[in-house]
Amino acid sequence: MYLVYVKHYLTPTGIKYFHHSWFPKVKATMREQKGYQAFVHDSAKDDEDCINLIVQFDDKNSFLNWCRHKAHDGLIKDLDCYRSRVYFEAATQEETELLPGPWEKYSIVD
Repeated sequence: MYLVYVKHYLTPTGIKYFHHSWFPKVKATMREQKGYQAFVHDSAKDDEDCINLIVQFDDKNSFLNWCRHKAHDGLIKDLDCYRSRVYFEAATQEETELLPGPWEKYSIVD
């Protein structure tokens, strides 16, 4: 099992877009990927402009194949105009690890 924890920072309009359009669209696309297990909005950890997600795949290679999927980058970019910060954050956790690794920032500015 391979887990990825993601934090997207969104404006109020972006949070509405996330709930009504983006999350269902991404989940439907992700479900079709080999090794997919779950895509969860961890709303208990949300804070003001921060949306918390958990992505789960069978293993790291399955997750990396999802990252290389033709739709992946476009789905991430769909949130760009709604971001309240110029980055999102992610941390990963392998099945054998007790805790996720360090949070890394991914800039959306080219």
